[in-house]
Amino acid sequence: YLVWLPLAGASLLALRDQFPQPTRRVVLAAILLGFSYASFSQVFFDRTEGLVVVAERLSEYRATGRDLERLTSADALIIGDRTDKVAFPERRVIVSDGRPVLDLPAIRAVLPALVAYVPVYYQTVVPPGKELVASLTRERFKLVSPTALPDRSWLYRLIQL
Repeated sequence: YLVWLPLAGASLLALRDQFPQPTRRVVLAAILLGFSYASFSQVFFDRTEGLVVVAERLSEYRATGRDLERLTSADALIIGDRTDKVAFPERRVIVSDGRPVLDLPAIRAVLPALVAYVPVYYQTVVPPGKELVASLTRERFKLVSPTALPDRSWLYRLIQL
């Protein structure tokens, strides 16, 4: 934005000299109004980072946080790929480094101890695949009680069989 702003100003000054005095102000006002509209639209209504979209996303996150608090006990542990911003600090959270968290060997190694100690939940955007369910079953775990959350993710209780 700052890079092209001086160029836009110089272009407007050059364009100003192309019109006779009576219409010069009208043309410049129309151009500035067009730029203002484009800037306003970008700031407020951009599809990915506009303020309206960000406000809606924050509202979804707050609603998801409230649902997580309502659905889980105070001593619960939530394992997921993106719950740290939504559930923490009200709930303990384990997140991954971008890889599916239940595929991490370190997490799988401590699951028996975690499930024995606290209620464990799994939050995911993508429902668990057949491979994950089968591998959990082999290790005597099961994902139960799927619940849809406002941010279009799913919450499962992880129990030991």
